Amino acid sequence: MGMIVFGLLCLLGFVLSMVGNIIGLVQAFQESATWGLIAFFVPFGMLVFVIKFWSRTWVSRSFLMNLGGALLLIAGLVGFTMTLPPELRDGAIAPESDNSGEVQGF
Repeated sequence: MGMIVFGLLCLLGFVLSMVGNIIGLVQAFQESATWGLIAFFVPFGMLVFVIKFWSRTWVSRSFLMNLGGALLLIAGLVGFTMTLPPELRDGAIAPESDNSGEVQGF
């Protein structure tokens, strides 16, 4: 049951973050085509746009939606990994060896 809840939390976080990104890009393109292209292609361009135009309602809302979605996604992933059985949580299950010292498959 817990895995389903945390999986849905991850999905909700992803969707919320994507909606925030799309709204932010629309706002950047509404300002100008240059700002839209900068926000889309330049690393941290969207962050610069948000800082510069924070006073606009939908710019700040889109950033907060993106941030909230990212936090929900991280919380869902952490919760999801905590509900896994211990043998899966601690690492991948290693294949059994025959202790002969030889590398198999070569």
